[in-house]
Amino acid sequence: MNKKYSGFTLVEMLIVMGIIIILTVVGITAGRFAINRANDVAHRNAVDQAYTSLQAYYTDHREYPVDSVAGVSCNTGTVCTFAKLVGDKNKEGLLVPYIDAKSFDGGTTATYFYGVGGEAGDQAVLVCVTLRGAATENVTHPDGAVYCAGNGIGVNT
Repeated sequence: MNKKYSGFTLVEMLIVMGIIIILTVVGITAGRFAINRANDVAHRNAVDQAYTSLQAYYTDHREYPVDSVAGVSCNTGTVCTFAKLVGDKNKEGLLVPYIDAKSFDGGTTATYFYGVGGEAGDQAVLVCVTLRGAATENVTHPDGAVYCAGNGIGVNT
């Protein structure tokens, strides 16, 4: 009795499963890279929009918003969080006429920093964002990065 089987052998099945696992790992890695890249672009665009809105605010008021201007209360010195400037769910921020507050919602968590300085104390501005999570996570992340935009070279944020 000689039967001819037309199925796959165990070795052939293991090879196919190995190839599928390798392709899945490559796909997940590429997907994570694409998600990180998209979040980076979104955060960088938000910083660029914030800087543009700060320039528009400066054009109208001849100074950047700091502790003593328009009731903005910052934690220390002239460094503010964007919750004060852009606003949150409960209250509109100071820059809302110049920027869409919803541009800072969604995506991954990030910490936005804003600093004012210069000779007169209100002539230079620097806007920064952490690209790998909140500030505490960004410091410990292996490839943590910060992106800044502005005319405030040397502003301590």
